[in-house]
Amino acid sequence: MDNLYIFNYIENSSKNSNFFEANYVNPKEVELEFPKKKRNLIYIFSESMESTYANKKNGGAYNYNYIKELTSLAKDNNSINFSANNLIGGAHMAYDTSWTIAATIAQTSGVPLKSAFGQNDIKSYENGLVNGAYSIGEILEKEGYKNYIMVGSNLTFGGRRVYYQNHGNYKVYDYYTAKEDEVIDEDYYVNWGLEDAVLFDYAKQELTKIAENDEPFNFTMLTVDTHANDGYVSDFCKNVTDDKYLNAVACSSEQLGEFISWIKKQDFYENTTIVLVGDHLSMNTYSFDNIDPNYDRRVYNIFINSAIDTNCNKNREFNSFDYYPTTLASLGVKINGERLGLGTNLFSCKESLSEIYGNDFIDEELKGSSEFYDECINNNNCN
Repeated sequence: MDNLYIFNYIENSSKNSNFFEANYVNPKEVELEFPKKKRNLIYIFSESMESTYANKKNGGAYNYNYIKELTSLAKDNNSINFSANNLIGGAHMAYDTSWTIAATIAQTSGVPLKSAFGQNDIKSYENGLVNGAYSIGEILEKEGYKNYIMVGSNLTFGGRRVYYQNHGNYKVYDYYTAKEDEVIDEDYYVNWGLEDAVLFDYAKQELTKIAENDEPFNFTMLTVDTHANDGYVSDFCKNVTDDKYLNAVACSSEQLGEFISWIKKQDFYENTTIVLVGDHLSMNTYSFDNIDPNYDRRVYNIFINSAIDTNCNKNREFNSFDYYPTTLASLGVKINGERLGLGTNLFSCKESLSEIYGNDFIDEELKGSSEFYDECINNNNCN
């Protein structure tokens, strides 16, 4: 348990904030209009993926481009990358969204995960997570979608199973179902369970089956090879640097590029939007030592084959909460008011909360205690 985190939490909790009361838009109360023909969604959380890994020419922090494939995808005419500049960029990582389940909640429900113990507070997840939040999974389920979640580890870790079961009734694929489905042998265990090479093969197998069903689908998956501190480098990966972690990043970019190329060749792709985002900034402790200390690290994003276009994707300030309504908009959903949770639809030209208040101000407000968050978001007692 991180005693410093607890100390900071207690200190911050003594400060009250009304930021949620002033800015939270309850998704249950927002009018959403889906297109007549509903689009499929493939949502890929790429572990710790940052736009930082690109070369400086493309908006990154390095002389070498460690995400060549993801750079090419972001610049493709059929892709949209949201950025704070005219180059490849990404989202600011808001306070209390810096680990996987918190980042997941931010991107799919538009709220942070406020907890006294941060990512170590596993026991508190037994009674559910953000029970008053209304997620994209719940919205899609109500509209007749079938939700799926695939990870290469045990989905129970970090409260993920509880969240996906309670917020959209997702069908689960994880390390244990991979055994049941005979994707791996009974005694197979690599890295966190499955390395990404096996995970992508598993995803191809299941997506092929899922696409044969009549209902639209939301297939969400989480990669893991780029998890801090050193990442996982498969035998087939190229050594482009002496830095093991950056080798894992480069290999992940290559595999993601190949996986998306495969999706584009499938019959279901025509009516499918792909969202590929980092979950949060990397927790790696050494691979950023030699970059410009003033470089503003951002979480990577691309929206591929979106139902709508925009000329408002560059020179924007935004954070992970904004991906929630933006993802729905990429499916052709019209959102009354362009706001859900703390997020703003970035396809619209409406100002995000980051542009209204500034990211530093929002982070300070999120550090404080909020009776509204405790009652409405945590305890599902919204009035």
